[in-house]
Amino acid sequence: MFGHGFSANEALLKVPEMQSDFVFIYIVHTFGWLGAAVIISIIVSFIYRILHVSKYVRDNYGRLLISGLISIFIVQFAANILMNLNLFPMIGTALPFISYGGPLGIINMVSVGIIMSVYRRRSLSNS
Repeated sequence: MFGHGFSANEALLKVPEMQSDFVFIYIVHTFGWLGAAVIISIIVSFIYRILHVSKYVRDNYGRLLISGLISIFIVQFAANILMNLNLFPMIGTALPFISYGGPLGIINMVSVGIIMSVYRRRSLSNS
């Protein structure tokens, strides 16, 4: 329930690509299911906040842009967590903002920047 901690022998956890694709397994191994629940609650609050932001945007294009980007985030989060729990086929998606992602991490940061930019200009509209 509470994990093995950082002092646990990582040789027992033989998982390839632990730093990128299977970081959720490492979090569960180190911090337990309590740590996994905290990560999942942070993910749900992140998604809820962006959905809440999309309600305040008056421009249809901005709202659709935010909806498209949040759907990409939802698919990435769900696919990675379900893949780590062996409920989804193994694909090469990293857990956004948690995994060592490289180019995918940069793309996720740019996506959040676009969402923040659209929210900043939420009251601008052509009509």
